Amino acid sequence: MFFKLPGGEVVMIDGGPASSGERVVSYLKRSGVSKIDLLIATHPHEDHIGGLISVLGSFPVSEVWDPGHNLGTATQKKFLEGVKKNRSKLEVVKSGHFRKIGDAEIRVVSSANSARNSDDANGSSIVAHVSWKGISFLLMGDAEHKGKIIGTYPRSDVLKIAHHGSRHGTTRPLLQKVKPRLAVVSCGADNPYGHPHKEALKLLEEFNVKLYSTVNGNIVLVSDGENYTVNYDNSEERGIMDIIFDFFFKW
Repeated sequence: MFFKLPGGEVVMIDGGPASSGERVVSYLKRSGVSKIDLLIATHPHEDHIGGLISVLGSFPVSEVWDPGHNLGTATQKKFLEGVKKNRSKLEVVKSGHFRKIGDAEIRVVSSANSARNSDDANGSSIVAHVSWKGISFLLMGDAEHKGKIIGTYPRSDVLKIAHHGSRHGTTRPLLQKVKPRLAVVSCGADNPYGHPHKEALKLLEEFNVKLYSTVNGNIVLVSDGENYTVNYDNSEERGIMDIIFDFFFKW
């Protein structure tokens, strides 16, 4: 996902698997991106940070947010090496971490749990809230949350569904708290995990949340800060788990 702000500032969240890296770089260049002001790696699983290795090798990146979960994989090592080579400022962030870029505000709602060296990389996901003028976004990473964490989530217009539509990531308490108008799920067609799960889809329907799925193509949201339009961009051949979700903010 990436946000492109009116002043040309860019915020990027995750980058798909390593096999998608070149495609992500190409898409960013076609979208007029020449630098990245803030890159958020929600957690160190390959399908989220693998593509960021190519991004770090292709664009100057001012700052990187990381949850600090040590998974110890070759992919994570290459990612951290890429951050170092890029000379990006690396921040291991916790709940409450805040950054203003242009007129957008980015805040960490939750981050790594106390057991950083456990196997629960998903539970360590950075959950970020992005707001610009009158529109806001809650980006869940792969976090499958617990009730006490949900209490800190702000109301948001757009919800990026947790863990590709897992039944454990989209719950009634979450939707009651966040009250999104629309949701986006990133998953591959006919994936072996059955994402998005029918339980999550049923809840979204119950709460009248309009769902956009990357199975149908790249998802592009354009907003003036109050109103927005959402469309699918099918101008290129799609692959599995490598679809872009763009936010273009304009005056």
